[in-house]
Amino acid sequence: MFEASWPSAAPAWLADHRIGMRLLMPGMAMLDALRACACDALGSERVEVSDFVIMGGSASRGNMNHAAEFNIWADPEAAQRVFVEGLDTTMVGLDVTHRALITDEHTERMRSAGRVGKVVAELMDFYARFHRKRYPELDGSPMHDPVCVAQLIDPTLVTVLDAFIEVDCSGGPSWGRTNVDWRKREHFGDPNAKVGVDIDGGRFAELVVERISSLG
Repeated sequence: MFEASWPSAAPAWLADHRIGMRLLMPGMAMLDALRACACDALGSERVEVSDFVIMGGSASRGNMNHAAEFNIWADPEAAQRVFVEGLDTTMVGLDVTHRALITDEHTERMRSAGRVGKVVAELMDFYARFHRKRYPELDGSPMHDPVCVAQLIDPTLVTVLDAFIEVDCSGGPSWGRTNVDWRKREHFGDPNAKVGVDIDGGRFAELVVERISSLG
């Protein structure tokens, strides 16, 4: 069993085990993901990751301040470095996840599907109570990390655009904001990532219910 102290455990394991990983999907702040890929990470060899799918950021809204999403806000400098690393990076942020909703109807279908579905439904009950208070305008609970997984299973679920993304690291009121441009405006650079802008929410929800229900 691998044992190491946090925060170095995850990138050290990736570097030491050399698992031939091509894609990394960090549903977290970017520092550990960056450590795993940096040439000098922990004195180990570089982990050869060519693709990032990031659950984080937003082109239009925030959940930590008026503009910043938590995973980017927690370590904007590391996130900015990911965007300039020259990797095939896809940012799936709040613009998409707030359209990927699990409703009470979906929850009840999972609850009746078996033991695993019942456990997931009970978790969704708790999650739904929070979101009804926090986002009363939504018709369900937004799914964040599951959207990234679903996008890997079925890339046609999420609409993505080539974009230039730059993270606000100024320390001001927009700290952690992902400034996104897909119109090639003059004061931005060439595209350095793809950004999710929409999702087929109905198909996504059906995929979640189907996969959870199939576990019995």
